Amino acid sequence: METEELKFMQDKYVEMKGGIAKTTTILHEYGGSVKEKYHIGYPLEGAVRSSLAQFRNCIHRDLNLKRAIKSYYIADAMFSNSSVSFTSHPLMNFELILNEIKALSELNHPNIIRLYDVYFDSKYIHLVTDFCKGGELFELLYQDHLSVDDSLGIYIQIIEAIKYIHSKEYCHRGLCIENIMFSDNDKKKVKIIGFSGAIKINGPIRYKYGSPMYMAPEVFQDNYTELCDEWSAGVIYFTMVAGHQPFQSSNFNQLSKRVQNRDFIRSENWKALPKLVKKFLKKILEIKNRPSAQKILEMPLIKKYQKENNKQAIKKLMRTIKSIKPESNFSQKIKLSNKIKIAVYKILSPLNILHDLNGLEGLWNELDVEGSDMLMESNIVNNIEKVLNKQELSHRAHQIIKKFDLDKRGCVTKDEFIGMLCDLTDRNLLMQAFNILDFDCNGIISPADFDVYFKCTDYENLTKLMQEANGTTLLDYESFSLLVTKFVIN
Repeated sequence: METEELKFMQDKYVEMKGGIAKTTTILHEYGGSVKEKYHIGYPLEGAVRSSLAQFRNCIHRDLNLKRAIKSYYIADAMFSNSSVSFTSHPLMNFELILNEIKALSELNHPNIIRLYDVYFDSKYIHLVTDFCKGGELFELLYQDHLSVDDSLGIYIQIIEAIKYIHSKEYCHRGLCIENIMFSDNDKKKVKIIGFSGAIKINGPIRYKYGSPMYMAPEVFQDNYTELCDEWSAGVIYFTMVAGHQPFQSSNFNQLSKRVQNRDFIRSENWKALPKLVKKFLKKILEIKNRPSAQKILEMPLIKKYQKENNKQAIKKLMRTIKSIKPESNFSQKIKLSNKIKIAVYKILSPLNILHDLNGLEGLWNELDVEGSDMLMESNIVNNIEKVLNKQELSHRAHQIIKKFDLDKRGCVTKDEFIGMLCDLTDRNLLMQAFNILDFDCNGIISPADFDVYFKCTDYENLTKLMQEANGTTLLDYESFSLLVTKFVIN
């Protein structure tokens, strides 16, 4: 029997669906079963989140892709102050669940957890998302100590995500180490979760929300803006480099006082930090003149880190190609692999879901000092020497052309360079690219599909290359995936 609360939630769900802009998230009709599309697996352990929802892994039945499912129990719904809350978790209300769904449906960024499907029935609301196999930042800090550089690499990804969130006129409000996940086992690629408190920015926000130890001073005063997210990120960075949180107290009022006075703990770990790091922390944790995410990304510490990272990446790139001789030719198989990989990059790049895109664009900009979006064999050696400030490894620089110039034109374009270097091993991304190319949805792509999508003039050459390299001009998903992932320039 349908309760008054359930009818209220159904109406709100339909209203929310109608208000969401174009999205790749599938918001299923009420009553749809998650088990039709996914095989539900074992529970996932988490620090504190399981008190609000149940987390399990799941497998897409058709695509065999591993994902996570977050299930909110709603059968015990009850009206409370013109909204619906739940007996089993009174801190959660239905409005917060809808906030999370709406925000994740409209936000699309490589450092934000991706929402694929939403199911709603009389007992549960299920959110199917990315599976973050690297676990939580909370767990990493509990088990290990992070270096200053590793901490900064994580922090930059958080700030990049905040910049994007704010550009879409959202404020997260719930950033903390428990809401930072890693999509990879190396714990390098960040995914932000915890969007139930995310709201649209429409003037000052007038009520408290968030984890107290990460709340900005103005949040305690019930009068704040989206810059509260930059403060929370600063607390996360402080926690990573110092090994403890900057503001601590078991008493809420005492904690509020310490935060509003910026009275952070100056431990021995703090004192041992480099001066530039301490100066940076003080700046990003300013009360009145706190920099925005965009301004933070322009600060000297960030620029220095990115510059050094680019230099190391260029050196590594030089070393990886040292065995290639000038007269070496790519096999047709390798040439086809890279052609398709570049095509996949061009398809996915506008969707803002490729994880290492910012870093690779920074690397390209270091090499392309003229800003021409093309590297010529005649100038690449000089460009390498300018970046490294010495001739070390630059004698190999001309080999970049040999490595990336698939059509022997004596140059390499930005799309070719980034397309061949970007990480395209994520099966979710590959499946999305394949489905975009598969116009007639028959599970097969051909040169004609590339021709339709790219409106290219290279149809005959691609047909010939696919026939010579693969023995056929038709590719199913497995063949397509193998070609894209088989040849990878590290």
